[in-house]
Amino acid sequence: MQRIPEPAITTATPAPSTLYSVQYLRAFAAYIVVLYHVSASLGEQTAAARLFSVGAVGVDVFFVLSGFLMALIVSQAREVDGHFLLRRLIRIAPLYYLLTSVLFFIAAVKPELLATDRLDFARLAASFLFIPYPAADGSMTPILSLGWTLNYEMFFYCLIALATQFFGDRKLQVTVLAIIGLVTVGQIWDHGAYWRFYTDPILLEFAAGVIIFHYVYRDRTSAPLAAPLSLLIGGATLIAIKPDFGDGVHRFFSMGLPAVCLTVGAILTLNFKAVWLKKLGDWSYSTYLIHAFIIQLGIIALRQVGMLDTAWLAAICVPATVAASALLYRFYEMPMISELRWLCRLHYKPDEVRAAHARR
Repeated sequence: MQRIPEPAITTATPAPSTLYSVQYLRAFAAYIVVLYHVSASLGEQTAAARLFSVGAVGVDVFFVLSGFLMALIVSQAREVDGHFLLRRLIRIAPLYYLLTSVLFFIAAVKPELLATDRLDFARLAASFLFIPYPAADGSMTPILSLGWTLNYEMFFYCLIALATQFFGDRKLQVTVLAIIGLVTVGQIWDHGAYWRFYTDPILLEFAAGVIIFHYVYRDRTSAPLAAPLSLLIGGATLIAIKPDFGDGVHRFFSMGLPAVCLTVGAILTLNFKAVWLKKLGDWSYSTYLIHAFIIQLGIIALRQVGMLDTAWLAAICVPATVAASALLYRFYEMPMISELRWLCRLHYKPDEVRAAHARR
């Protein structure tokens, strides 16, 4: 069954010296998927056409960015040690667990408010463990359906951690080869829903991000601006005229490759400093997880006053999502991450704590 695209988010932390272009891409990707879901959610509630299906490509931009940023992070002095996956979990889990629990509670006490599956503790456990779980419609989605993209993120992190244990300095190269191998075998051999999930060609977008870091960003020179600018414009144009080729390998060619072009062009050209755009990028993970709740509230409110259409829904939900994202980031996401990192240091040996501070 074809999977309806949901927004992904890259949750890797940027290098200490902020890459503004990456933050701008995060903001762009986050809000085109917000508009995509405004259109898609309205289409599910009414007969309105999906006017912004192109916004689904935000998933692909985020996955390419995730590959790029993880390559950047693990190439720094910080080791990919036993705490690597813990740091990734601390970055992803707090907000995701909170909103998953909220949705689970609503499903328990007011199931009529949700067009979702029955209450299922096995699915809740799978959601918390970032393991895909078969839903009633055949999709492999957690309780908070947006989280299927986080399942891919965690799988990518696990591949890096595993490659580090056996291949050391060649970990990223081996990770890229492992992804290519998985996808290739997956195209030849179909062995059930879980196998299809973990061999989906969308994984190639992570590999593309790693390649961008190693062969474009790290070895960049003072080449003429025309080439990266052409990639930026070309990628944006291909996204705007994207034909609907569906999922799998077709999606990679119709959406993944344009996302790669856009990412390369943006990283090499968008070097200006815009604080408000950077903030939207900072808040993008909160934007990813909260916007579907806001859209559903917007639909309920507009239906009550008889003004349910795409323009009004977007006019309400986009600024509300910006405000909610800022609040979540400021008062929950960052405080929880800071607290959890502090608690984890209590379990380090004193020399490990000093080393961690020295690497900052």
